[in-house]
Amino acid sequence: MITNKWLNPYQRSFQQIKAKLIESLTTIKDKNGQTLITDYSEGNILIIILSLFAAIAEVLHYYIDNVGRESFLSTARRYDSVVKHGLLVDYHPRGAVAASVDVILTRDLTGSNIASRLTIPKETLFTDVNGNSWLSARDVTWYANVTTCKIPLIQHEKYNQSGLSGLVIPSEGRPEITIGKLPDGKYYEHGTMQLSIDGTTWTLVDTFAYSKPSDKHFMVTVNASQVAVIVFGDGTFGSIPSAGQKVTSASFYITTGIQGNVPAGSIVQTPAIVKASISEATTSNHMLQEEFSDDVAERVRRHVLAGMGLVVLHSGHYSKIMRKLLGTSMTLRWRHGDRERLFCTCPTHPIAQGIPAWVDIPEEEMYGEFFDIPKPDDVVFTGWFAGGEVFRSGCTFTRGLGKIFYFQPGHEEYPIYHMPVIQKIIKNGVRWCVPVVRRPAPLDNAWVNPSTEEVYLSSHQK
Repeated sequence: MITNKWLNPYQRSFQQIKAKLIESLTTIKDKNGQTLITDYSEGNILIIILSLFAAIAEVLHYYIDNVGRESFLSTARRYDSVVKHGLLVDYHPRGAVAASVDVILTRDLTGSNIASRLTIPKETLFTDVNGNSWLSARDVTWYANVTTCKIPLIQHEKYNQSGLSGLVIPSEGRPEITIGKLPDGKYYEHGTMQLSIDGTTWTLVDTFAYSKPSDKHFMVTVNASQVAVIVFGDGTFGSIPSAGQKVTSASFYITTGIQGNVPAGSIVQTPAIVKASISEATTSNHMLQEEFSDDVAERVRRHVLAGMGLVVLHSGHYSKIMRKLLGTSMTLRWRHGDRERLFCTCPTHPIAQGIPAWVDIPEEEMYGEFFDIPKPDDVVFTGWFAGGEVFRSGCTFTRGLGKIFYFQPGHEEYPIYHMPVIQKIIKNGVRWCVPVVRRPAPLDNAWVNPSTEEVYLSSHQK
């Protein structure tokens, strides 16, 4: 029975159809007004014919109902029907999304190899407890005399589809190339296909909507069997490969998808290039702020409200202490390895004293908006990154009697805190946060004796 609001419910079972037909026969009269059919037994040839007709009608209604159901996204059950609905808005099924994590490596500073800096190249292999591959997302430099190094990893492995190499483009129709069977539990990773035909590189796109007839573009969609399929244009939107051309190469990444969401501490095997320079390796997810004691965070909050200054650097924005004090999620966008120009946007502020109009940081971890913080008292510094992002990099807040300075530049992979100008900004921030007056419990509701209050203030403002 159809339940879609655009299709009225209607019963179409065999018995209902047969009963309706027999009911209709009772209305047929002869010229004398007598009913023509009086024998409704199952042996009557007419009733047999009606039964056959009702059975055929039930089957036809079944298919009609299916067509009606698949015509609406809310009631569709077939994978190909949902795909076709998506195509109406240019949405195509995509491959799996690989899990990502930051692994934090720690080395003993008393070791003999610490004096030299180490470069961990992109796609260095790490392995988790399940035997899955994790590749480093980019080149990472582990600077000399630095204890820890954070390496971004992606749970995938490169896959060369040898079965596609040498494949001849068919002579008729719009060609599609189905990628062969992948290892069990592995899926095509969205956006990673690299393809060349007759030595010419074709470009992967998410849609042909902006492709010209001459553009050598292709898409990768996923069919009902979760098999990736390479799709080419139709000659109007995107070019069609010529018949007889051969696939020169086809490579992509495969991943376990959602199964790659392993808990902290699961990445246990590090490559030889890393083991040679560290005595100890530990792993962690990107943020471990939730392991920080709630009791300590509350004590710090109360001290700040009572007048203690607080300087928060880099990823400390997401700490329990900051979330407690500022009352927002403190979330932001981030990316590794970018150049930052730090502009002084409030040059009259004490923290900006002696700081030039801008500071160039050659390599930095990009922090970008939207930065979910309450409106700052002052935005002393604003960062611009080579990727085009801007960020409120130096903000001040007042909570209770305490002053807070948040400063974005940092990250353990880059020697940012060794820059004299950055050190001066932090020193200025510390001096600015010095308490003006501190009181035991400024936000507690309490009855106050006026004379006692005057004595207290006079003794603490000397």
